[in-house]
Amino acid sequence: KLPINHEVQLYRISTELINNVLKHAQANKVEIRLEQLPHWLVLSVADDGKGIDTAKIRDGGGGIGFKNLYARAQEINAEVDLNSSHLGTVISLKIQTS
Repeated sequence: KLPINHEVQLYRISTELINNVLKHAQANKVEIRLEQLPHWLVLSVADDGKGIDTAKIRDGGGGIGFKNLYARAQEINAEVDLNSSHLGTVISLKIQTS
């Protein structure tokens, strides 16, 4: 069981990522996964949309949604992994559980 703040932040991050896919990705599919691994909880959102400029986002140039994503991830000590191409985007958050 995660602390309630972690659960709330993961929920908010999930909804923000789904909202981004619906608004911007022009995707046909989105896959949301929450995996419990030994010592880690991993949330990933993958789509088959048009992709995003990952360098721009990593440099702080993304919109408010991505700024909120990184702030929320930092609050719960989650590692963010962002990969994108013209074939889609995968964003994963990894939280240490033990």
